[in-house]
Amino acid sequence: MGDLPFLVSRDSADVWSRLDEFDTSQTVGAPADPVNPEQDWGLPLFRWSVMEAAGFPWWTLRVRAARAWFDLLRLDHVVGFFRVWVMSKQASSRFEPPDEPRQIRRGEQFLTMIAESAGNCLPVAEDLGTIPPFVRETLSRMGIAGHKVLRWERDDGIYRDPASYPYVSLTTPGTHDTGTLSTWWKTLPDDERRAFLKLFDYEDVRRSKADQAGLFTDEWHRLVLDRLIGSGSGLVILPLQDVFGHDEQINVPATVGPHNWTYRLPCPIEELSRPPLDAKGRTLSELLIRHGRALG
Repeated sequence: MGDLPFLVSRDSADVWSRLDEFDTSQTVGAPADPVNPEQDWGLPLFRWSVMEAAGFPWWTLRVRAARAWFDLLRLDHVVGFFRVWVMSKQASSRFEPPDEPRQIRRGEQFLTMIAESAGNCLPVAEDLGTIPPFVRETLSRMGIAGHKVLRWERDDGIYRDPASYPYVSLTTPGTHDTGTLSTWWKTLPDDERRAFLKLFDYEDVRRSKADQAGLFTDEWHRLVLDRLIGSGSGLVILPLQDVFGHDEQINVPATVGPHNWTYRLPCPIEELSRPPLDAKGRTLSELLIRHGRALG
């Protein structure tokens, strides 16, 4: 599975070889939300009318190059296919295009181009964060998989059973921008902990000590992985930290420093088959076989 970044740096060869397709006087970012202030990513705005009139040649070339390497393709920041948050010194920040009908039209047109250019390479949309309902409705209508992040799949505080996730989706316990499964569980507020435990059998919870705050036992780890791998989604991705139950986070959003993007395997590859990590490997193998995601 490869990645298709939505935006590119103003200093990239892509921008400077196609200045007619990029507006370097304006930048793209994200509006303020209940958790974060407005963000300016400092990345140039696409000249949508120019790209569209030419048939999106830059985008089709990128997708065709990706399909030569990958079987699955992550569509970064898929909400940007519908609308972007534009920031400039000359005007107030705004969504472009400004209204929902035009946003839906752009998204449908853009995703159609991506799907046609990808051929047999399956696109998977990164539809996380503050996403307007019409984005996921469009993805569903077009048969494009989105993400199901276990900790965020809730309705009015009630966690959805992973078995109910649609087949055309990708299940994961977290992303590169979240704490690991272990950290999430050990720091979860009591009310959310109780809500999540309702997905499991009482005896399993008691035996695994999952009802004891701050604990992340091997037995509880196995039960959660079992639910994830047994989800209704056709695709499941487990970050390596979550396979082992470790705490190291890949990236802490809105921070800069050596703690970001420096995570490595906990040991040389040949040691993964030796104690104590070999037990985690056996557990993963058993669960994959049990749920038909690997051959025995």
